[in-house]
Amino acid sequence: MRTQLRKYSIELSIIVVFGLFILLLNSGINWLLQFNAWFTEIRPEVAPKFQNGITIFLSIFIEGVPFILIGVLVSSLIHIFVQEEHIWRYIPRQPILSIPIASVLGLVLPICECGIVPIVRRLIQKGLPPYVAITFLLAAPIVNPVTILSTYLAFADLGMHTALARTLLGAMIAILMGFIFCFVFMNRSVLRIDQNQSSCDVHCDHDHQQAENTNHLHHDPSHDHGEVSHHEHTHHPSSMFYRMKHALYHAVFEWMNMGKFFVFGVAIAAIFQTTIGLSVLRQTISSEWWAVFLLMFLAYVLSICSSADAFVAASFRTFVDQSALLAFLVFGPMMDIKNVMMLLSAFRLPVVLFLLIGCMILTYTTVILLF
Repeated sequence: MRTQLRKYSIELSIIVVFGLFILLLNSGINWLLQFNAWFTEIRPEVAPKFQNGITIFLSIFIEGVPFILIGVLVSSLIHIFVQEEHIWRYIPRQPILSIPIASVLGLVLPICECGIVPIVRRLIQKGLPPYVAITFLLAAPIVNPVTILSTYLAFADLGMHTALARTLLGAMIAILMGFIFCFVFMNRSVLRIDQNQSSCDVHCDHDHQQAENTNHLHHDPSHDHGEVSHHEHTHHPSSMFYRMKHALYHAVFEWMNMGKFFVFGVAIAAIFQTTIGLSVLRQTISSEWWAVFLLMFLAYVLSICSSADAFVAASFRTFVDQSALLAFLVFGPMMDIKNVMMLLSAFRLPVVLFLLIGCMILTYTTVILLF
């Protein structure tokens, strides 16, 4: 019986996790509405804000979850099918070439900031230089066809000006951050210690059990795993079914790891919007320099997906100028609350702080100087 349960542990894990996820989506809204009705009777004076907070939380959560799922699935496929030599076949080893190339990879892999973190973490573990991965992390949510199209539609009266300005500015900042990151973190570990080992610590047990069942040799499970997984598991069966099954197994653990940080970040964004709101920010805007900073801060706390934030930015046109709007459109996809929380699950704290502060300084200065 135990052998049978172990044999089908992958399928059972996938069914349970995604079954609970679907159940939550189906019943969660009704439960929250019932809770809101009960809360209205207890505290009627704060019930409207509470209901507004629930609405904001669900809107950000439902908007971001599909992209998280896409991100963890792509990460899992990379884990199974991509080897280090595949990466170096297409990415030059010289930073002066690889960093600009990384800034436009989003054109062929259009992933928003909600799903980019697990992909970047997996690429680093597969051997991609961290400075290339970081450039891709920052640029892909902006330099991708979905974001470009949504920005054009939101600012259609201005033609392609806003969409092109956002794309070029995002690529330029990502490239600058990539070169600075290469200089600062050269030959330094960027992933968290548990993430350095997670590519095998979780999966080797499963793989080795499968190896026993299929009666083929495997390597010593006690070997070390550094930040870059230079080894490859040669004991995997060549069956496509097995590979896809293992990819789904990996996706479950990836989702469980990323999901809790995503939910926490969404909750913080919802609380801020409920307790402070946009009206306070409108009243405090007194100059262009201050407006740029406030719109960057607003993009950070709103945590809107890059495929939809342009329509929100368009609603600010009545009280801010073009430079502040560009700051909102560029900084938000690079750094927002939910994205920073997911970065903290994968990268060391100094790396996350460097990215947050660096993107903030570069976005602010380039917008002020160029626009």
